[in-house]
Amino acid sequence: AGLQQALGRAQADGECRAVVVCGAAPGPFCAGAEISEFAAGMDGPNLNDVLNAMEKMGKPVCAAIDKVALGGGLEVALACHYRVAAASARVGLPEVNLGILPGAGGTQRLPRIVGGEAALELILSGTHVPAAKAHALKLVDEVAPRGTDVVQAAKALLLRELASNQPLSPRRVGLRTAAPLTQQTKAAAELKWGRKRRGQPAVKNIIAAVDASHMPLDEGLQEEARLFFELIVTREARALQHMFFAERQCTKVPGLDKRAAVDVRSVGIIGAGTMGGGIAMACAAAGISVVLLDVSEAAVQKGMAVVASNWERSVKRGSLTPER
Repeated sequence: AGLQQALGRAQADGECRAVVVCGAAPGPFCAGAEISEFAAGMDGPNLNDVLNAMEKMGKPVCAAIDKVALGGGLEVALACHYRVAAASARVGLPEVNLGILPGAGGTQRLPRIVGGEAALELILSGTHVPAAKAHALKLVDEVAPRGTDVVQAAKALLLRELASNQPLSPRRVGLRTAAPLTQQTKAAAELKWGRKRRGQPAVKNIIAAVDASHMPLDEGLQEEARLFFELIVTREARALQHMFFAERQCTKVPGLDKRAAVDVRSVGIIGAGTMGGGIAMACAAAGISVVLLDVSEAAVQKGMAVVASNWERSVKRGSLTPER
């Protein structure tokens, strides 16, 4: 809602000649949507409506990307007429890692800028791309040198463009179309990512969505929305999103002050293999009591034998004494 209101004020202000969209300093441009809202339902105005209106504005809009522009954050930047990134910034569409696809024009605008094959690779990999690579792909127009304020760099770009008096139409990504994906490209992507993301229906839906970028934008967005909502209710998407939250929640121990050192006197280690045995040795060397667990007594004894063998070699080398 805040972006929509700010764009409305800028459009109505007769003294405003151009717009810079940026994150609240010193934070990132935008790290994406609030994932917990996927299940509960997204609140506020429809992001596609906001982005389409921004793209159609009669005043040039430039995204000033600092730190990260991920997911919905990158989709906002793609709808801007220009994009400037800080040298340390990273961009990406990681929705596939949650079992879904970009749902605010990412599958439609990205191919219109970088081409279908490059868009497939970026979306199916879900990787975060550094600013230099994004510039090489023409995903961003400029990279601000290190130590340069990216907002000031965006303002400078807009002033140059205003002085050139060039029409905005070529900068409206939604007016472009991407070439249809070839059968060979689609088959190669499905083979590669079908193996890497085995059992995930998002792979086929992402390929189909990117393929729709040869349509007019409105039709492509409708196809993207259909494929997005098809995925959001799948067991695979729910499982990946559950895992996303669980991985972050397990690092939060109630009552534990991360700033204070904890006096650890005993540890329990599950798994007596190479890693578990190494951890057990390190803890024991520090004077910490260790309990080693595994699926069977034989597995524990095997692990203990490896630990004993390692210590014997250390004694022979002279790095440990028999007493220690």
